[in-house]
Amino acid sequence: VAFGPGGSGGLSLGAAWIFREEEIRLFDGNLLNCHPSRLPEDRGGGGFSWRILRGDRRGACALHRVDPGVDSGEIVRVSEFAFSESCRIPQDYFREQHERDLAFLAGFALEASKGAEFEVRPQDPAAATYWPRLRTSLHGAIDWNGSAAQLMPRDDLPAKWRAFSWETYEINGHSAAELEAVFQHMSFNS
Repeated sequence: VAFGPGGSGGLSLGAAWIFREEEIRLFDGNLLNCHPSRLPEDRGGGGFSWRILRGDRRGACALHRVDPGVDSGEIVRVSEFAFSESCRIPQDYFREQHERDLAFLAGFALEASKGAEFEVRPQDPAAATYWPRLRTSLHGAIDWNGSAAQLMPRDDLPAKWRAFSWETYEINGHSAAELEAVFQHMSFNS
């Protein structure tokens, strides 16, 4: 895909909504989104919160084509990194991500202005996960004054459940059963 003089394109910086086909067509299919995490592993708008809860310090600046799905378009460019140890709460991660995004986008814009060609690659749907935004009114049981270590795997459940199921974790001493009402409104479907 080429961006540069004479080409049309648009840039979304983590929009909280899904673009419709007719909006995407306004940019000749060159509407890009700068997504602040790895794709397809970390689709959705709740990336920082969920990564903290998972103890995952991997970060990324991912530029992908916008399609009618949730962060599912072809990847144009990506830069992966590890968040610094000083990042502890979502705002810390956001600040560091913002600095990295600015440098990443400046490099992309410079290359695009010189007529560079960018090789796009499709995302692997089998590797996709979706992490929705957390809302205080629904998810207020998360105490950000603690550490990611407070999200502890429970040993009384089979190992195959420990990796990806809320039923396997405790948050600040509360079991998944106690928090069920808090998370009942969340959707994990992409």
